[in-house]
Amino acid sequence: MINRKSLVLFIASISPFLLLACSPSSLRLDPLLDVPYEQARQLVLNDGWQPIEHAMDDDLVFVTGRVYEKGFTEVDVCSPVGDTPCKFYFKGEDRRFLEILTKGEDLRVVSVAVLDKRAYENARPYRR
Repeated sequence: MINRKSLVLFIASISPFLLLACSPSSLRLDPLLDVPYEQARQLVLNDGWQPIEHAMDDDLVFVTGRVYEKGFTEVDVCSPVGDTPCKFYFKGEDRRFLEILTKGEDLRVVSVAVLDKRAYENARPYRR
């Protein structure tokens, strides 16, 4: 038998996916995976998602600065080491947010998720 705490934790862990399942957006996430970010970004913009400009002057260094200068002002942060993963955020209807993660210098999309406001804020704890 599943206890109440386990059930609550399970539901909380899948809530972004439940939100995605009932999302009215016509955007399909599968075609966004393993493509260059620029291509995925165009599909996202065509679907009506709005870029959220996150970068502050102090953030515009290393990879993040180069990505921002390419016109991707929705870049939240990029790691200057390893596979240089980057996070990008967009705002949709009904307080939904789209998070896109890339890796590599060529910014290949490796993850896409639709988040509610709480999940979006939790994904960016250092920005509070």
